[in-house]
Amino acid sequence: MFQIAVCDGEQMICSQLEKMILDYFKTIHEKVKVEVFFTGEGLYEFIKNGHSFDLVFLDIELSCINGIEVGRKIREEMDNQTMQIVYISGKDKYDRELFEVRPMHFLPKPLE
Repeated sequence: MFQIAVCDGEQMICSQLEKMILDYFKTIHEKVKVEVFFTGEGLYEFIKNGHSFDLVFLDIELSCINGIEVGRKIREEMDNQTMQIVYISGKDKYDRELFEVRPMHFLPKPLE
């Protein structure tokens, strides 16, 4: 079963992405579990407490702990190099900072 996290401060984006993921996994007849988070802190604490994901869709601009910092914590503090991270943002000015976290991909908002 695939374990996927969606973390975005906008509930609409989370719902939209969760629906896209669930619809896709229905077409390929695979099981998936999607966990939704609205803050970087929530996602970070969940992972820190022993939960793992195969893939994380992570907004860059989150309150308190932004998505780039969450990615750094996953890679450096938790030493997790296998969790795939896909950043989501309406802005593309973060290219140098994202490079350090080695994301799998970047999705521009609005999602299509």
